[in-house]
Amino acid sequence: MSKFDLVIFDCDGVLVDSEALSTKVWVQFLADHGLPYGTEDIAAHAGLTDRALRNLISEETGYELPDDTPQQIEERATSLFDNELNALPGVLDAVSRLTLPKCVCSNSGMARLHRSLRTVGLFDHFGPDRIYHASLVGKPKPAPDLHLHALERMGATAEHAVVIEDSVTGVTAARAAGITVFGYTAASHLGEDQADKLRAAGASLVFNDMNELDRLLNVA
Repeated sequence: MSKFDLVIFDCDGVLVDSEALSTKVWVQFLADHGLPYGTEDIAAHAGLTDRALRNLISEETGYELPDDTPQQIEERATSLFDNELNALPGVLDAVSRLTLPKCVCSNSGMARLHRSLRTVGLFDHFGPDRIYHASLVGKPKPAPDLHLHALERMGATAEHAVVIEDSVTGVTAARAAGITVFGYTAASHLGEDQADKLRAAGASLVFNDMNELDRLLNVA
């Protein structure tokens, strides 16, 4: 029997293979502004909100990106996601089999988050009441606010919850909330050293096959 009574999934890079698409949008957007960022440069900041990434790049370059950058990124991403977004391998089956209470915690905005989950057929496995997005709290990941909000709404405790995260940003947030974290490395945007990065950030274990989730929840 599992010691956990709640499984919290990140969305981008855990449920859906979206980070590579988001990175593509960001690289083109920055190129349009004369900023030569590569895919690895953007992927290194996976897990941040579009607002946080906009602020970070403006600070790094001294070039003030438009204040509506998040809205522009959202508009560019919509058609790309609609046409190319897929669930990660094994996710649909793993989520369908899961008998423990589950929810989603994502730094994505509500519209993109709901649209992504609907596109790949996962929305009904959670429903709007168990999908939590960054705008619901004061500070997005890597702050613990979003995970703590989920615990409160789901009636769970940090000691008996587990978070599935693909990014250092997400692992940092979950550990700050006192929650066990499983690192997940199947997304197409991740480098070979991602497992080491997730462990260093505090993941208790790292896996790359969602079909292993049932077993891991019972042995961790």
